[in-house]
Amino acid sequence: MSHESMLATINTELKKADAETLGLLLEVLRKSKQGLSKSLTKPPEVMPQSLDKKAALPCQLEFIGENLPFETIEKLAVKERGALQRSLKEQNKEWLREKFTALNALWVRVMNGQIRAWGKSMKDYPQTEQIMEIYRSTGKYPFIFINDDRMAIEESASVWQANLV
Repeated sequence: MSHESMLATINTELKKADAETLGLLLEVLRKSKQGLSKSLTKPPEVMPQSLDKKAALPCQLEFIGENLPFETIEKLAVKERGALQRSLKEQNKEWLREKFTALNALWVRVMNGQIRAWGKSMKDYPQTEQIMEIYRSTGKYPFIFINDDRMAIEESASVWQANLV
C-alpha cells in the first residue's frame, strides 16, 4: 500500500471516529514517534575492521507501539481496530520480519514489545478464550501478527493438496 493510499484510508476512517478514539490514536502516534526518535538518536554502531564489509550485523530494532487496555480496544469500531493493527504491522515490518524468520513462525503474539508466544501453523493460533485470559492476567490486549509471506505459502500448499485428493 502506498503512502498516499494509506493516508487516504486513515483520513476516511478518522472522519468516522469519535473524540475518545481520536485521542487514543494520537497517543499511540506520539508514543510511536517517541520510540522512533529514541532509536534514531542512538549513536551508530561501528563495525570492527576484522569483519567482512558485506557481513551484516543483526538488526537491533525495537517494537514500536504499546498494548492498549482491553476497555480501550473494546471501544474501537472493528474497522478502527483493524486500522490500528495494520498500522502497527507496517511500522514494525522489519522487526516482525526478523522475528518471523528467527522463530520460523507463522504468527507471533506481542506483549510489551516482546514476543510472548508464536506458532508455526494456524492450528496453534490463540483462540478467543486464550486471548481473553491474556487480557485478564495482564490488563492489556495482545497484538497477534501473521507472517503474510508464510501464510500465502501455507494457503497455496493447502489448496494444492486438496486438489490431489
